Amino acid sequence: MNERKIQDYWPEIIRRSPCFKAIAEGCQEALEQIWKDARGLLDEQFIDSASPETLSRWEGMLGTPSFENRREAILSRLRESPPYTLDSLARALEVIAGGPGLVMFEMTEPYTLRVLAAADVSLGEIAALLARSIPANIAYTVGPLHTTQGVLGKMRHSELAIMTHDYIQTYFSFEKEK
Repeated sequence: MNERKIQDYWPEIIRRSPCFKAIAEGCQEALEQIWKDARGLLDEQFIDSASPETLSRWEGMLGTPSFENRREAILSRLRESPPYTLDSLARALEVIAGGPGLVMFEMTEPYTLRVLAAADVSLGEIAALLARSIPANIAYTVGPLHTTQGVLGKMRHSELAIMTHDYIQTYFSFEKEK
């Protein structure tokens, strides 16, 4: 099973002794099991290779729900701790959204973050993530992505002609569809 033999760790004089050879043969199977358990213990320390039982313990400690992409949820929760960067926020938002491109964010002012999410992404989960992970001096708003069609689609061309793209992005992006 394992290529390591206990005799390989002994001095040459002890390896030649018939008594120690018998001891080595008797202990080898138990030592192989110990080495196997030690490798398994090391695997349990990393989320990527942990067993379902270990993942359940992590979920209990972090308060995350159990679902199909549990490894990503646990890693996302562990990555929330400072230092806060926009790249780490983007990765955490992708995990919550279930993939890239479903959540968009931008710093609208020096200390204001605006987050927009697709319709099937939970805005409550995003708000909870932001409350836990970003610094207290940064204000944030969370809203749905692509909701301007429902509002602007009801306007006439003459009404839209006086609006600029920046005006529409600023004043209509958080409007709820009716």
